[in-house]
Amino acid sequence: MANIFETVARYYEADGEAEAILPQATIERYLRRQLWRGMPQEDLEMVFALAAHAMELAAMMGLEGLDEFEPDDLQEDVDMFFLEHEDVPPTEENVMHAIGLLASFLTYLHPEEEADIGRKIEKTRAAYYADGEFIDPTLAYDEDDDDFILQGNLLEELEPAEIDEVVNELLQAIQVFFRAPAYHDDLQRAMMLYFGPVRMNEDPENVDEETMQRDLQGFWDFFLFDYHMIAQDRLPLRVFFDARKKELPEVQLGVLRDLLDSTFTIFYIEHLEGDTALCRALFTDEEMELPRPETGGQDPRKTLLYGHVHADGVMLLNYIMIVPATAALRHRIQEEIERLHAIYCMQKPGASMEAFFRRHAAAVRHVIQNMTSYAQLTIVPEIEPAAPVDAPDVPQALQPAAARLREHAKALHFSAYEQATLLRLYRDAVYAEGSSAHATENAFLAAAILYFAIQNVKDIGDVASFFETLGAEKEDVVTELSHLFVVLGMLHPDPRYLTELGFVHLLFQKPAAPEPSADTKGGWPR
Repeated sequence: MANIFETVARYYEADGEAEAILPQATIERYLRRQLWRGMPQEDLEMVFALAAHAMELAAMMGLEGLDEFEPDDLQEDVDMFFLEHEDVPPTEENVMHAIGLLASFLTYLHPEEEADIGRKIEKTRAAYYADGEFIDPTLAYDEDDDDFILQGNLLEELEPAEIDEVVNELLQAIQVFFRAPAYHDDLQRAMMLYFGPVRMNEDPENVDEETMQRDLQGFWDFFLFDYHMIAQDRLPLRVFFDARKKELPEVQLGVLRDLLDSTFTIFYIEHLEGDTALCRALFTDEEMELPRPETGGQDPRKTLLYGHVHADGVMLLNYIMIVPATAALRHRIQEEIERLHAIYCMQKPGASMEAFFRRHAAAVRHVIQNMTSYAQLTIVPEIEPAAPVDAPDVPQALQPAAARLREHAKALHFSAYEQATLLRLYRDAVYAEGSSAHATENAFLAAAILYFAIQNVKDIGDVASFFETLGAEKEDVVTELSHLFVVLGMLHPDPRYLTELGFVHLLFQKPAAPEPSADTKGGWPR
């Protein structure tokens, strides 16, 4: 029987994405703790198998961590364990045991979210029963026509015209789905990220019809594949899939699965052969054969293309953006995106370029658009480097305060990802200060929110109402805010806490050092 830590090491050596989602040191620390407490080898192996598939699922859905899982995701994780480990019978006892192991592991990772994790786990358990009878997870997958294990690539069985027809029908249904009032805030936020602060302020009357149609195509491509929803930090395409998978016909489900398997890719044309374009990915140097795109009369060798390409090299949507770019300009664009990726690595050490694209495709698009539309050789500003604070988890005594901080952030319409980043900032600030004496006070919580908002140019609404809601005096908050800047290193922007919005704003301004004062005029985010 292989040593569990050897298994872990081999897994992380083979999967470069895993470290950014769940650090190897974290899973090893948990397994060592359980080994010391007498956990059997087979349970240690089950825990890691569940964690490994959860990381793969998180990467596919564009999630940053396992705390963002919903009950459906937890159920899939457990299902896949029993589908892939035929030596473990999918009995009621074994399934409930696996869910218990998963619950303990998730609570260890995120103790401040124990109550929320508990609710999700109870829903996961309930999903395995119908009319009081236990449902074998392997049988359920057979009955549902195997939602996640693909039996062949359906796209390969369809003609291009048929693919276009299915995709167009799906896109229309998806757009109708997300135009519901429940998703209004998400669409507005996605537009801000996609168009940027400058274009969001343009008068639509000054935009011609052709540009508007092109912009709409590009926006929906970004929204479906790259945007992360406010409430759950999930890709909209995945939200639609989960909501409608029981009612869509098999062919549409097959195409949806393949759409979910596509990745944001930047590439250029090396050679044209009839209806085929021989292309090369800018960052991976991978060769691809794609259908010959329309270049609008431009020299194909002096263009740059970007969009979503299926893992098998199939362009699934008609919208692939093509911009003019010489070989020299392509090189400069690559350098600027690498600089932006380096900033991301200041908060996610070791993050791959693919992981960066999954989180910050909006910023990457702005780099390409601005450098190919204007005479800009640089767009990413020079910022002071900062290493992540190597802080432990929030102490048990501070978890109620952290929960209050999250609730305040929710009330201010922070996304799930922004909430998680804010809590990391809070954890780091308490650790860097070396004392938790003020960490539960309203002024400290308000200062943490303001620090985050300043770094990301995040709107927190009316300042007077903000202070009143937090139950804090303005002077006390300003004092704590000034102190936060000191203990966290006087950085502005602070790359450790930039979210999608912060990265986009980074490309459109060169922020000056903040000067918080008792006079909020011009000093607070509006």
